[in-house]
Amino acid sequence: MGKNVLAACAAALALGALSGCGTVENVHRDNPLVYGGVREMGALGCQFCFRNDSTPEHPDRILGGFEFCIGSYFLLIDTPLSAIGDTLTLPYVLYLKAQRDRLADSLKPAAE
Repeated sequence: MGKNVLAACAAALALGALSGCGTVENVHRDNPLVYGGVREMGALGCQFCFRNDSTPEHPDRILGGFEFCIGSYFLLIDTPLSAIGDTLTLPYVLYLKAQRDRLADSLKPAAE
């Protein structure tokens, strides 16, 4: 592995560590999803790893080392950690979902 790719991987890891995991982002949403952190980080990792930048003008531009390192970080490190975090926050997310559903039911007009 070249020095540039190694430096890009190190930068991606540092950036990812500073940005927080998907669980934190999921819990702070207005409408958190069950295992939303895993969904988000998995989708983000796939976007980076399997992105194809080739165009008819530049058919050789498929994937750079930096994008692959970022995607690998999200898929191999952040997604499993998000799975742990999502499991630990599952009762809270389900509580919020139940509260939201209860509120939605109370706002529905009564059937005649």
